[in-house]
Amino acid sequence: MFLHEHGLESTRVPLVSWFALKYYAMCKHVSASRFEQTIKLNESISMGRSVGVMWIEEKYYKMILEWMPIPTVDGIITFEGKFLLLKRVNPPVKGEWWVPGGRVRKGESLEEAVSREVFEETGLKCKIIRQIGVINLVFPECHTISIYYLVEAENSNVKLNEEHSDYRWVSKLPVGSHRYLNTMIQKAELPT
Repeated sequence: MFLHEHGLESTRVPLVSWFALKYYAMCKHVSASRFEQTIKLNESISMGRSVGVMWIEEKYYKMILEWMPIPTVDGIITFEGKFLLLKRVNPPVKGEWWVPGGRVRKGESLEEAVSREVFEETGLKCKIIRQIGVINLVFPECHTISIYYLVEAENSNVKLNEEHSDYRWVSKLPVGSHRYLNTMIQKAELPT
């Protein structure tokens, strides 16, 4: 259930930041039981790799989500004066309009991550225009720190993956859009 709610298809999920876990384990205010859980987490990392990605078991990924923010990227896709919004199927922001994005994989540059996420979620190849900023996204389900980009699509032929139920090319944000999305679109200097 947890995997499906977070848009994950496998029984294993990517390890986002081994160094963050090491830092967490070294913090002075970590309880003994949390420290032991962190050590078990590090020892449980599967060395099976998929496209150069390390994976950990779902139960340990769930602990990571409880303990620390996850580094992510988001891409605001433009084409011929409009930008793309996707209707999310999974939490966070389930049922709301959002932009494509997700976790940064170990060893992946931020630009590679945003290009990969955009392509996986929309089927669009894009040119990165610029990094817009960084936003701290605190949701009930998770806490992410997103580095978001303005990207330009080669065409408007969207092919959604299972993470989204619908899409729209818009010239401004719909009324009632999530405040985090509103902030990102404003910083990209697009109409809200």
